[in-house]
Amino acid sequence: MKLPTIGSIGMRSRLIALVAFAMVPLTIAFVCYLWVDHNQTIAAAKNDVYAAATLAAATESRVFDETRTLLEALALVPAVVPTGGEACSSLIRRIKTANPLYNTVGVVDAAGTITCHNSLTVRQALSDVDLRDRMMAPEAAQFVVGNFVIGKVSGKPTVITASGFPRVRGGFAGAVFASLNLDRMTAEIEAVSDGGKRTVLLLEPDSGRIIVHYPPLLGVPFGAPFPGHPLTAAVRNMPGGGTAEVAGIDGADKVFGFAPLSSAGNIVLAVGEDRSSVMAPVRHRLMLSSVGLLTLLLVATSAVWWISERMQLRPLRRLMDAATGIGSGDFAATADLEPWQAPELRKLGRVLDAMSRKLSIGREAELVVAASEARFRALAENTADLITWTDTTGRRVYVSPASRDVLGCEPVELINMRPRDLAHPDDVGIVDAMMAEVLAGRAVAGVQYRVAHRGGGFRWVEVAGKPLEAGAGTVFVMRDFTSRKMMESQLAEANLKLEKLASTDGLTGLANRRALDKQLDTEFARAVRAKTDLSFLLIDVDSFKAFNDTYGHPAGDECLRRIAEALEGNLRRPGDFTARYGGEELAAVMPATSAAGAFERAEVVRQAVRELAIPHSGSSHGVVTISAGVATLTAGAGAELRDLAGLIQSADVALYGAKAKGRDNVVAAAA
Repeated sequence: MKLPTIGSIGMRSRLIALVAFAMVPLTIAFVCYLWVDHNQTIAAAKNDVYAAATLAAATESRVFDETRTLLEALALVPAVVPTGGEACSSLIRRIKTANPLYNTVGVVDAAGTITCHNSLTVRQALSDVDLRDRMMAPEAAQFVVGNFVIGKVSGKPTVITASGFPRVRGGFAGAVFASLNLDRMTAEIEAVSDGGKRTVLLLEPDSGRIIVHYPPLLGVPFGAPFPGHPLTAAVRNMPGGGTAEVAGIDGADKVFGFAPLSSAGNIVLAVGEDRSSVMAPVRHRLMLSSVGLLTLLLVATSAVWWISERMQLRPLRRLMDAATGIGSGDFAATADLEPWQAPELRKLGRVLDAMSRKLSIGREAELVVAASEARFRALAENTADLITWTDTTGRRVYVSPASRDVLGCEPVELINMRPRDLAHPDDVGIVDAMMAEVLAGRAVAGVQYRVAHRGGGFRWVEVAGKPLEAGAGTVFVMRDFTSRKMMESQLAEANLKLEKLASTDGLTGLANRRALDKQLDTEFARAVRAKTDLSFLLIDVDSFKAFNDTYGHPAGDECLRRIAEALEGNLRRPGDFTARYGGEELAAVMPATSAAGAFERAEVVRQAVRELAIPHSGSSHGVVTISAGVATLTAGAGAELRDLAGLIQSADVALYGAKAKGRDNVVAAAA
């Protein structure tokens, strides 16, 4: 199915497009409102989840604060010593029984061996080697938190915390340790999740390990590492806490707030809410606003449809019918516009009506002259107009009485004057050329120029001259055709206006397809005659359908206008011709331009469009881009020009090549 060209789009459709364009500010305001609403909703969601994460992190930190207090107190109890013993084990067992928060409680000596434990009876090395090394380090803190592991004794996910005994001569003397029961932390996290509506998790930023995740994820075991996950990266980049819009561990887009557990070392608590839930109210408001905007556009379009028929299309059809009738010789044709029509249209109608009447009168006069010419040719041919006789020097020796009507002068006033004496300054060259012809013995006819009139101003005259035999001079017949000249000028002006309307694209202001085809024919013929290069540039806006679907057709129209301005603004050489080829395709004809030069100009246009930075979320480039194909008909050095259709086809193939290269490219057709 062939799409209509811009030249086939009627005025009603153009007016409707104008209304749609007029609604662009309203649409922009609507989009801005939605954008602000979107940003405010996201900001509010970020504040909520960050506040929840901060509060939950503070709550979870209290678990470690309580543990630190207990362990530091145990280290001061006389029965709890690095060497262990039954008294130490008995006390430790009672402490464990009274505190279900802990999986195990025990004591290690200076070598890192467990000497006292709530359940172990055989001494063995502490399983968390990293924690042991950190406790023994000279710069070790009093309270140390280990990594989250599966407890060797309890068999449950846990984290071991330790508080050292007072150092002996600066060296490690042992420590009291406890492995935490994560069930309590999980219960508090479950409360923060608001019944599973929010995602809550504990993770280690350095390793990316997930310690706790609620709601639980099937197939994700305790401590599963996600070092390259976007959430892990966001937490690493903001160690003091913050927010991020990233996918969750389950892959769903979420808005996260996170905060570190101040007393737990390298552990962060994150609270996430599904982005779809956050944006649901925004989508609802978008739907309601869109319905209202579309309703307004429909009402405005319907009104323009009716008004354009009554006030634009109907009178224009009458004017076109009248102009067509006059052009075909029907001088009785009139426009007959109603008095309430636009004054510009009524004025044009009056001009056409007056022109028709004058042409009708002129035709009647011509018919009368033609009817009598056969009978009175010998006399009427030389008496109806101004007859003058010049000698061999070009000066008048006889002037007929018609000089009073034609020039407003008495015949005697023109004796001894030359034809150039009354000629318009701009037309003196025409008169001199005419005199040179007759003085050389050659007759002239149909010479038109302006002469001064005694009453003021200049009159258009048409002159014929015939040299007399035997060097007797020349007889001139001068006819005043000022009225006809004025009518021709008015008709030419009206035709020029109609021609301009018929050759211009109403959306972009560039030439339309009809004018482009005509220009191509002209430049091709010139290139053949002059044996010069002729280049043709074909441009297509990348992903334009996606742009229209995302931003709307009014935004698409504005996008095309801006690209057209960029095209026209960068092809300003004499002879360069820009046009809208159809839809989102633009074209340019570049006479006397080599393939390299055309490619360079195409690249300039492509870069200019990219620098417009028109946002395009549907494009992989993020902004509106174009693809261009360049083809050149080459002449010279014995090469023959190819056909014009081949030029256009080559540019089209090159354009598809630019698309295939990923768009935002220029491809030159093969020579």
